[in-house]
Amino acid sequence: MKAIYTLEWDLYGYHGVYTTEIQIGCMFHVQCSYEVDVKNNINDNLETVINYEKVHQFVLETFNIRKALIESVAEELKNGLTQKFSIMQNCKISITKKPPLKYLKSVRLEV
Repeated sequence: MKAIYTLEWDLYGYHGVYTTEIQIGCMFHVQCSYEVDVKNNINDNLETVINYEKVHQFVLETFNIRKALIESVAEELKNGLTQKFSIMQNCKISITKKPPLKYLKSVRLEV
């Protein structure tokens, strides 16, 4: 049996290429979803699954490293999580931001 987890954050960051994004920053919505094979592992033991508190800490630390492109942020999150948590499968990261462009409500990227 596979368990599917989805974690979401609203984070303030300084990712972007425009001066406004770099100096003032903006809000980002980050979503991480992944699967864990829990067959024969459901025994009420935190060690048999991925502790989402550790995922949370990794996302916060990684997100705070400034990048010009949200594509780079998403790839770094995805690659880092799957390396850190070997039982994590089908990891997907999506990032939504409000760019400083008139009339453009938001940009959402998923890797």
